[in-house]
Amino acid sequence: MMLDLSGVSRVGIRELSERCLFVPVAEDGCYFLAGRMREVEMLVALDGEKPFFTSERSQWTRPPGLQIPGVRFEVDLDTKTPVQGSMDLKKGMLLLSGHLVGIVARENSGNFPIWLTHQGQGTSDAAAGFTSWQIVTGSGADKQILFKHPANQGS
Repeated sequence: MMLDLSGVSRVGIRELSERCLFVPVAEDGCYFLAGRMREVEMLVALDGEKPFFTSERSQWTRPPGLQIPGVRFEVDLDTKTPVQGSMDLKKGMLLLSGHLVGIVARENSGNFPIWLTHQGQGTSDAAAGFTSWQIVTGSGADKQILFKHPANQGS
């Protein structure tokens, strides 16, 4: 895989910026995204021992990794599911609600959207979830898939 390193930086997990992907340097590390649940800063583990588990940013300790800015989400439209309430939230789902994008993650008391954009709260009446999605950078011949959910999905 070739990746433009111009915006990539090495960061500790607690310093991960929103709208960036944390790529582990350690062999047994996992990928993370930063977001918010209500007004609390959260980190979501995308894979590893507890995929799509979330807790407050201050609770995580990991070796430093690479912060990759400018990532995009691509969804498989065939996996679109209407979301009308909290019972429809499935762990690992990419959630679109109005102008917000979130990842549904497991927190100790249930599944919750972790908003990756924080311009306010999502609106449940316009929400849709996608169970198959990927995080990419670049486009066309330069497009690189950095993370795919589910992992065993075909290319």
